[in-house]
Amino acid sequence: MNTSLALLSGKGGSGKTTISLSIATVLHTSGIKVLLVDCDMGTHSLMYFFREYLDSNIKQLSFADCTKTDITCEPLKPIKIKDNLHFIPSIIDEQQETQYYAVDASIFNSNIEWLKKNYEAIIFDCQSGNTPLFEHLLPKINGTLFVVEPDSVSGRSIHTLVSHTASFMVNSEKKHYVFNKVREEHDRDKMRNDYVIEDIPLKHLKHIMFSWRFMDFYDMSELPEFKNLDAHFSTSIFRLCDVFFPAEEYQDKISVSKKKLLLSKREKLDGNLRSSRKSSLNKIISRIAISTLIAIVALFITLFLIDFERLTESAIIMSIAVVASIVMFGIITAGIYAHKLAHKDDIEKELDAIDQYLL
Repeated sequence: MNTSLALLSGKGGSGKTTISLSIATVLHTSGIKVLLVDCDMGTHSLMYFFREYLDSNIKQLSFADCTKTDITCEPLKPIKIKDNLHFIPSIIDEQQETQYYAVDASIFNSNIEWLKKNYEAIIFDCQSGNTPLFEHLLPKINGTLFVVEPDSVSGRSIHTLVSHTASFMVNSEKKHYVFNKVREEHDRDKMRNDYVIEDIPLKHLKHIMFSWRFMDFYDMSELPEFKNLDAHFSTSIFRLCDVFFPAEEYQDKISVSKKKLLLSKREKLDGNLRSSRKSSLNKIISRIAISTLIAIVALFITLFLIDFERLTESAIIMSIAVVASIVMFGIITAGIYAHKLAHKDDIEKELDAIDQYLL
């Protein structure tokens, strides 16, 4: 059993590496032996997450080696990161070539077949734009995912890339594109109609929302922990795994881990939601109580001074205005918390994402 997936994009910054890492994390934590390959000879994006494992003094396999060295005869092996997660960096050190040049097709094909025999899943994080490698790599791939940002530049670049690579994806059973880094303000219909023309030979997948929590992991060059990620992002990655790894051998393993994770996350979010609602309700009560108490005290003082004829008419009007202002302040602040209580907040949106996926 082996499934290979290549992630491509028309321009840099689309989030290929983010999705590659996330899919690999789901697979290896589900007990699937996965190989993560950094094919980006330009920026070496994945290498930043595994730099501590690189050692040019020992025989470690790089993707540059795969293009022209018979790895079946050499003592070169992928780097073990965790149980069931191995990694091939684009280069081991800067002395290796940083761009693709001549690829020995026969050796490269043999190396890819050898890797397929040794891993249940292989994720190729490819270089942005078109590269000479695609002519040799894409015919060997089961699935391709084009990652698009919701903007016109990314949309146009994906058209160019698809036109260059379409003839190489003849053996790819699944060819899809997905909008990544989508925010609440983005118009979903506009994204599909304006940024990607419908005649490209790719199927559209449900968009992936932008995740600040994942960016925290990315900034620290750490592997993502799904229990700490946004639910809408986690469920989006699970959907990708369902699409590209649908075989029963994969789903039996993935379904156990994802249900355990999502149900645990749902229980935690439920607790947070109850706590949030209780806090908002307490704030409503306290704001009304405090403003009412201050207003009553101010009113009694005003009436007391009126009895002793110590206030002028203008002062009385001002005092009444102050009392009214205090009452209005209490009502307005209470209304703000009541609005938060009545409308969906981020926690409820995460719960909705989990429920929609589990259904």
